[in-house]
Amino acid sequence: MFELSPLGVPLAVAGIAAIVVLAPIVLPQRRAARRTLDESAREFVVAMEVEPDGPLDGKAVADGRLRNLEGVFLVELERDGETILPVAPETILHGRDRLTFVGKADTVLDLQGMRGLRSREAEHYQEFDTHRHTFFEAVVGPGSPLVGQTLKELGFRGQYQAAVVAIHRAGQRVKAKLGAVRLRPGDTLLLISDPGFGNRWRDRSPFLLVSRVGGAPPAVSRKAPLVIGVLAAVVILAGVGLMPILHASLVAAFALVVFGVLTPGEARSAVDLDVILVIAGAFGLAAALEGSGLAGRGASALVAGFGEWGAVGALAGVTLATIALHAIITNNATAVLMFPIAISTGGQLGADPRPFAIAVAIAASAGFLTPIAYQTNVMVYGPGGYRFGDYARLGWILTVIVLLATVLLVPLFWPLQ
Repeated sequence: MFELSPLGVPLAVAGIAAIVVLAPIVLPQRRAARRTLDESAREFVVAMEVEPDGPLDGKAVADGRLRNLEGVFLVELERDGETILPVAPETILHGRDRLTFVGKADTVLDLQGMRGLRSREAEHYQEFDTHRHTFFEAVVGPGSPLVGQTLKELGFRGQYQAAVVAIHRAGQRVKAKLGAVRLRPGDTLLLISDPGFGNRWRDRSPFLLVSRVGGAPPAVSRKAPLVIGVLAAVVILAGVGLMPILHASLVAAFALVVFGVLTPGEARSAVDLDVILVIAGAFGLAAALEGSGLAGRGASALVAGFGEWGAVGALAGVTLATIALHAIITNNATAVLMFPIAISTGGQLGADPRPFAIAVAIAASAGFLTPIAYQTNVMVYGPGGYRFGDYARLGWILTVIVLLATVLLVPLFWPLQ
């Protein structure tokens, strides 16, 4: 259970120190989605349209009282594909003119209720009242069913009982028509919904992270000590060797359902079938790599390239190959695919294969170069306001630390011979 600690603990300390010292130096200042929301008093882009033959059709902007709205500012007018910016007070409004306002969330409904205007996003906002509902941040994960689809295609409001009021992508607010934006991994959706939205969708596959904007964290329930006790039991039973960790984990999951911490439905939804299928498929590919001799060829290539520096050089080669593979596939699949190659490499050098397996275990969990390399990377991508390239700025330093720590410490605690 704790066999990796001699390498994992120093690596964690070195990694944290590098982040604390170097992150302020190498990472540009970014504005988090939540900070942007708070500092602008929940300011969002609101898209409206002038009703043909309505009270505003043919009137000047000033006469229609659109210049002095409280909490809302008219920033753009679009007519027949042409954009008028800025919008002068004497500009005459025509039916079907598209008006873009920037305003506070709590004035959106007031704007929508103005005679002569209709919302271009009406299907997303209707039935929601900012006085009775709550704002949430929800991060779209790589395996989410939302990826690649628009809010309109998803029927988002009806399916999730929430309305998207803004989308943040790479630290910037998406200003396109919300219903037509195709969602990507790492997008942060700013939602308005009832207070129960967080409980309904937290830890569910559509969203990697759900947090209430401006709200207090969930209160500790009376069952929290039970959960801590079950977790401690799993660690102790596996740590002292009384029960394999797989068996202990299954018993713990069953106990949480029996004691009412989770419902059977919540337990079932927590099982990510996509991950299980990926791991199962990776095991099949790993068996094929070994059975076809491809693992041996890969090991021979690593030995040829790094073997002149002995077993330590080959260990560095296995670590590098694992890190490179992890940049394009999941950490679980990387570990399974690299395992037979690592074992073959140790065998060809006449070394103990265990240090090579340890190197794969560590390197397959060291995905720092992209926001999609690991789930925790995606969790902070949108809310932190980061850009894709920010991960590489600091990630390459952390990757070098992992490589050096592995090459230096693995032979020390797990002798190669």
